[in-house]
Amino acid sequence: MPLFERLFEYKGMLSAFPDILQVQKASMVKVRECKKAEDEQKMDPADVATVAQRGDVVSYSTLAEINQFSKNRVQDFKAMIKDYLTEQIQFYQTITNKLQETLILYND
Repeated sequence: MPLFERLFEYKGMLSAFPDILQVQKASMVKVRECKKAEDEQKMDPADVATVAQRGDVVSYSTLAEINQFSKNRVQDFKAMIKDYLTEQIQFYQTITNKLQETLILYND
C-alpha cells in the first residue's frame, strides 16, 4: 500500500479519537453527578459504587486502547518509512542504471 494511502487511513482512525474521548469524559461526568447525588442522599452508595466502577472500566479501557494504538502506530510508521525508503532506493537505482546505459551509448 502506498505511503499516502496509509497516512490517509491513519487520518481516518485519528478522526474518531475526539468521539472516543468524549464518551470517556461523559462517563466521568456521570460518576461525579452520582457522587454529588450520594452526598445529597439522593442515591444509594452501592449504586454510586457501581457507577464509579463502570466509569473506571470506561477510563481504563480508553487508556488501554490509546496505549495500544500508540504502540501499533510506532511499529506501523517504522514499517511504512522502511518500505517507502526501499522503494525510493529501487526507483533511483533504476534511473541510475538507465543513465549508465545511455552513457555507454555515447561512449561508443
